Amino acid sequence: MIDPTDPPSGYALMWPHQLVRDELTMILQRPDNIRKQLELLVDEAFRGPHPRADLLALADPSWDTNVWRSALEPLDPSRRWGQQLLEIVDQLPPYRRKQYYAERMGLVGSIEDAPPFIDEPWASAQAEWANAVNGLDRNGYFELSAGSQCPDSDTESDHHATLRRLIWPHLLEDIRVPFMLVTPAQPDGLPQEQFLTLVEVVHDLVARPRVRYEHSFYADHYDYGDCDERSGQAVYRWQTNTILKKYQLGYRLADTGSDRGLVVTVTQDPRDELIEAVRVDIPDGSSNQDRIDHAIRLFRSRSAATADKRSACKDLADVLENRRPLLKVHLRSKDEGALFQIANEFWIRHHDAKQHTDYDQDVFLDWVFWNYLAAVELTNRLIARGQSEATDE
Repeated sequence: MIDPTDPPSGYALMWPHQLVRDELTMILQRPDNIRKQLELLVDEAFRGPHPRADLLALADPSWDTNVWRSALEPLDPSRRWGQQLLEIVDQLPPYRRKQYYAERMGLVGSIEDAPPFIDEPWASAQAEWANAVNGLDRNGYFELSAGSQCPDSDTESDHHATLRRLIWPHLLEDIRVPFMLVTPAQPDGLPQEQFLTLVEVVHDLVARPRVRYEHSFYADHYDYGDCDERSGQAVYRWQTNTILKKYQLGYRLADTGSDRGLVVTVTQDPRDELIEAVRVDIPDGSSNQDRIDHAIRLFRSRSAATADKRSACKDLADVLENRRPLLKVHLRSKDEGALFQIANEFWIRHHDAKQHTDYDQDVFLDWVFWNYLAAVELTNRLIARGQSEATDE
């Protein structure tokens, strides 16, 4: 068993901590097949043999013929091991590739140090993404949407075939972009709009299998089942966003909000963290959260025009207007007044002869949006603090 006070060595994470924590939590809430689900999770999310070996060393209740065992030990060893793993998961290190002598001495180039932004970053990102999709396919992530990749099935297994098998039905049904039947693995890649559309489509097709069964006739091949879309989409977003960030393409798949799973623009600085921080559920008895979500979706859409940005700023100004009594208490009157002067006199909430319009709208609206979003995040924290204080009384 795992000692929470002394985390084991050799437990390095391939997935982000949050992903592992969420998946462990969901598995442990399920009534059966715990051992099979944990086996599959440690194979995917951990690096090295130690977690799997430790799990397999535990007694398997499914082989226990003692009919009284459940009364003597209500918690089977696999579940208890999983609960202990959940307790220490945040203490486990992420996997780091070991550098051997030649690399340490500079005799060969380092993978990490090699500039990824080579002559064709879009084509390179597309090829890497296609390989990632193929890896998910091998691990059963498309069993639910596209059928089995079992060797005795009729499906193909290379990443060209994977993308054709997954995408072709949706070209006719859901996609409104004039696609050519090519794949990102080709040298020139796809046009940006087509590639980013594929990225969104595949997001809606993935579902992580929670169990797998050894194939009866083929060694090292599995049949998969108990597929979960939310979990699979979280893994896919993490993999895809890692690739998009590596090549600095300025896009990512949204993780939260009404645009979750859609391609959005990023700032590649702490402002991206502000968006996630402000998307919290603040029960202030209004529709403010819907306005905040709508504003973010409008502003960071990859097709956002000036009118969309102005509308996003107006949504945030309306939220602040709704919370104006709170701002009056916590801000100086000049600061509180300045927030609304901008909204009321610079063609954001009104369009009349009194409005100031002689400015670079795109630059100014960007500045207004981030300032208003920061002000909204401040009011979220003030509301949350007030609710906490009320609960403690």
